[in-house]
Amino acid sequence: YLGITSVSGNVAEAKVSGVELETRMNPAEWLEVGAAYSYTDARYTDPRGNVSGFPLEFGPYGDAPENSFSIYFLTTHELNGVGTLSLRADYYKVVDTYFSYLTDTIAPGTELEGYELINFRVALSEIAGSQFSVAAFVRNATDEEYERGGLPLGGVIGSNATIAGEPRTAGAEVSFKF
Repeated sequence: YLGITSVSGNVAEAKVSGVELETRMNPAEWLEVGAAYSYTDARYTDPRGNVSGFPLEFGPYGDAPENSFSIYFLTTHELNGVGTLSLRADYYKVVDTYFSYLTDTIAPGTELEGYELINFRVALSEIAGSQFSVAAFVRNATDEEYERGGLPLGGVIGSNATIAGEPRTAGAEVSFKF
């Protein structure tokens, strides 16, 4: 944003490299465990840019957290005559990141703190041999307050807007396969 106008431009040169790892294993017939890790090295190798005739320095690289990690546990049990009971728990963590590519120049204050989420889901599938299933879930079980993005308006109105993450959310599902 320049003044009251939204414009776009290109940075001279950037490089993004990294690695993503994912694994899943079954240490027991009833237990599945999985984990994922992502490392992203996103940077401007030449941060100069031109936005509608205005020279700007870009940086740091936005919307690319350096590290994120998740792990989950899934248990499944056959209950004779009742259905298949499953319980899943997962944990997700992301480190600090930026929601603007111009934090060092016209859009300061766009760093988002990292956060951690814990989610749970319990389900009973194929109830009594039918095609009906029910489930209950809790997302963000610890009611973590976090921001997951934003709108960098600092160069326009002198203030940035952020997007709040989901609060603790509980719900239930009923499904029928046909």
